Amino acid sequence: MGLDAIMEIIMSGLTGDMEADIVYLQEQMGKYKNDPQAAAIMQECGRIMYELLPEEKKAELAQAGEQDQEAFDKALDQISFLINAKDYDKALEAAKILVEDVEKSGLYQEDEDSDCFSFEEPMDEVLYHYVNDDGGETLRHAMIPYSRIYTLYGRLLAGMKKFQEAKEILSKAMRWNPYNGEAVFEYAELFKIDGDMETYLALTKMELNQAYRSKDVARCYLNLAYYFAEKKMFDVAAACMVISLKYDADNQFAKDEFAYIKAQTGSGYQDPTMEEIQALAEKHNIPLGASEDSIGLALSYGKHYAEEHVYDAARYFLGIAYELTDAAEIKEMLDQIPEN
Repeated sequence: MGLDAIMEIIMSGLTGDMEADIVYLQEQMGKYKNDPQAAAIMQECGRIMYELLPEEKKAELAQAGEQDQEAFDKALDQISFLINAKDYDKALEAAKILVEDVEKSGLYQEDEDSDCFSFEEPMDEVLYHYVNDDGGETLRHAMIPYSRIYTLYGRLLAGMKKFQEAKEILSKAMRWNPYNGEAVFEYAELFKIDGDMETYLALTKMELNQAYRSKDVARCYLNLAYYFAEKKMFDVAAACMVISLKYDADNQFAKDEFAYIKAQTGSGYQDPTMEEIQALAEKHNIPLGASEDSIGLALSYGKHYAEEHVYDAARYFLGIAYELTDAAEIKEMLDQIPEN
């Protein structure tokens, strides 16, 4: 039986009495706990139970949710600290406990067709609706930062050379948030390690098509430079490095990589002109610059919220558009937004 049919049956048992209906929904969650769609049923029942609550109770739950978020943030910070200190055994132990805890929760959902996500930024959700054109009717937000948790766990496993496990975990991170650039980059690196450079290239181009932070755009072009350097196509690699450093001029790793590429071209190296970069990009099917979709969406939403006097949102979206373009007219819009 499909999820819709099951939920229709459950909904038919609601009486309108809040306390009785909450007890009833809890019973239904227990009844379907072994169903193949148990996670989705629990999510739906939980959503209905939340809607039944009075506003003051919702406020209490929101506060509790914030406290839970702080607890997750502290756990993730601790694991990151252990990874950076190269104390991988302790980091792995802590990460396993965290992952086991979240996977035991009733909200866990591994179905890749699920409409529940753990987006980190508003722009993630904007891109999701744009790509899927769903009108925002089916999207639900996970209370747990699954994508961040799985990304960190996957990075740890990769650092311990558990590459196949890392792939599986990072694929979960991308399921929960397809616009998590860190997860995509970590996942792509595993294919580079395997020598599967074409998948590495495809993942990099995918991320470039959706990246909305300058550091992520820069990383995409750094990856492209590596790909073409491996193919001994140093002119194309150099063109990619010029673009990468345009978006992240202070990245020392990128500067070192560029120095290597320059050395491979011979003593007479000169940076390619913009015309040469454009010609190479067209010849090798390389997108030139940040995604027009990301820029256009951020600019459109920023203007909309500015007109509606929702200034925090306007500043957020226009800030993204300016970060990707450095356009004077967008900077002017930002400067005109009131501070309050």
